[in-house]
Amino acid sequence: TSSAAAAAASSAASSAASWLDLVRFECADATAIPNFDAYSHIYSYDKVMGDETHAKLAEILNRSNFKVLAWYNDPKATYRFGVRDVYLLFKCNMKSTGTENFTCYVYAKDPSKKNANNTAAKPKAAKRKSTGSKR
Repeated sequence: TSSAAAAAASSAASSAASWLDLVRFECADATAIPNFDAYSHIYSYDKVMGDETHAKLAEILNRSNFKVLAWYNDPKATYRFGVRDVYLLFKCNMKSTGTENFTCYVYAKDPSKKNANNTAAKPKAAKRKSTGSKR
């Protein structure tokens, strides 16, 4: 049984190493990349990016086949920037190296959700109850 345990441990270590081989970090101008098809999961610290940069990223995201996007834009802003075919999975608090806390929003890409974002970006106004008096 010790050889079976050693083989299992070796297999687990090999599996972990090959998983780590698939992880890649890049420091680059993301708006200069034609698409993100080489990436399944995208994290963007976009707190300091302007609307124009977000719009450029949205164009690239829309033509890319990623699975997960994590960034700091809530659904309303995400859809306003033009990102399509995504839905919110969850949000979580992220603490900076200082004392600030930010909310990170994690989305999944799902082409079957096409155009579902349009209604999410524009919430319906609540109807007012009539009080019967006019002012």
